[in-house]
Amino acid sequence: MIDQLRSDFPQIKQYARLTVVIDDPNKNFQLNSSNVLVKQYDILSVQPTTEKAFMSVCSNVDFDILSLDMSNRISFLVKHKQAKQLHEKKVQIEITYTSFMASDDIQKRYALSNAMQLVRSSGGKNIIFSSGTLDSFKLRGPEDVSNMAVMMGINDNGLAMKTVTENPRTTIFHAAARLKTYRGVVMEVKDIHDFEDGLDYVSFQE
Repeated sequence: MIDQLRSDFPQIKQYARLTVVIDDPNKNFQLNSSNVLVKQYDILSVQPTTEKAFMSVCSNVDFDILSLDMSNRISFLVKHKQAKQLHEKKVQIEITYTSFMASDDIQKRYALSNAMQLVRSSGGKNIIFSSGTLDSFKLRGPEDVSNMAVMMGINDNGLAMKTVTENPRTTIFHAAARLKTYRGVVMEVKDIHDFEDGLDYVSFQE
């Protein structure tokens, strides 16, 4: 699929993503830019499975994406205060839309409930929608995904479209700033529009 995209869109840029599942906040994962493993990836995502782990990573870890298991009951709530803090740090909250397509009705209900709760707590401001699948038949276009965002409670169409356009780009620039370099130049990213050239097509690979 990626090879076909590269053929159709030669300017596509593919970014490597590391997702770390954290259940014990007392473990020292050393998730920082000096970590050799972390430095091998462009984007750092964390998936806390407990409230303590969630509070710990929000306070102590510099990461780009908050990823949660949408198809199961999340054992904690992402409250408005925490969502606002993540937004101020330019950290995005990920919702995987293929979880809405689960064949298991219970998993589907959890996915819809989790998504709506995340939208309510964040106001839809720092949400990204991604597929979360390797099955190309489950992929949807930006307009379709934007409509899903509206169904989840993001009533502003402009804000809904940002979940698949501007917000993912913000993730890339946040990651670049976290690693302190972008194309070998030390920098601080302040305006995503300064770096839009060549970033119209984005692909994430774990």
